[in-house]
Parts: sequence; C-alpha cells; structure tokens
Amino acid sequence: MKTQLGSVELSIVWAPIFPISYIFPFFGHVGVTTSDGTIHDFSGSHIVNENKMRFGPPVKYVELSINDSKAWDSIIRTTDEEFCKCKHRPWNNCHHYACKVLNSYKYKGQEWSVMQILGLLIREGKYISYSGMLKIYSFLGAFLLIFIIFLILG
Repeated sequence: MKTQLGSVELSIVWAPIFPISYIFPFFGHVGVTTSDGTIHDFSGSHIVNENKMRFGPPVKYVELSINDSKAWDSIIRTTDEEFCKCKHRPWNNCHHYACKVLNSYKYKGQEWSVMQILGLLIREGKYISYSGMLKIYSFLGAFLLIFIIFLILG
C-alpha cells in the first residue's frame, strides 16, 4: 500500500502541528507504520486514522528495528482497537499511543515514555524530504529576519 511517505515501513512518523511546531520544532504529532507502510495515529477521542494523519502528512520518521513484522502489525491492530475506545486527553494522546505500541512489542527491551519517543525523534529522526525540513524551519528563519529588521530600525 502506498502511504503519504512513499514507502517507509516499521517506523515512527512525525508531523508538525501548526503553529506550535513552528515555534517549538520538537513538538508535533506522531504515528506508527505497519510492515506495508500504512500509517496509524491516534488523532482524537475514539479515532485512530489509517494513512491520514490528523495534522497532515508526516515530515520526519525513525526507522525501527522490528524482527517480527507480523507481531508488530498485530500489536498495532490491537492498540488501534483499544484506543478507539479512549478519549484523547493530554495524558492519553498520540505519543501515548506510540508508547503503547512500542511497549507491547517490548521494543529494545525497555519501557517507552513520551519523553523517550521525543528523544528518539530528535536523535534519530530523518526528514522525508528537504521541503519537509523547510516546512518546519522556514518560520524560524522568517521570525529571525523580522527580529533583525526590528533591531536595525530600532
């Protein structure tokens, strides 16, 4: 199946949330992909999307080392069913959905938290395209330019 990414399988994906991500580039919306590249994300109360992230196409991803893709896909389906019964709240959101998938798979033999997923995206995340990177950092460049103009005109 073709995804918004093209073909990134077995990954965590990240999309910006306007305007928060433009001010704080590390904040955003996350999902996970199955072995065929289908994106799954918990996007609201009782809603888990497939191949349509709530805040638009992902711009960043982290490839995961998944040895058993059938188990991974099954865990995603089970987590989808569980989160379709949940309300979306600050303490139960897309990041918690991704944590649940990683923890159920026992990825890297550790317990995953929201902060660890954030760290993973910062350390190992790759931009899907150059335009994806510009989408995030162009706002900061424009803000910096306006700030410099105000300093000069004082």
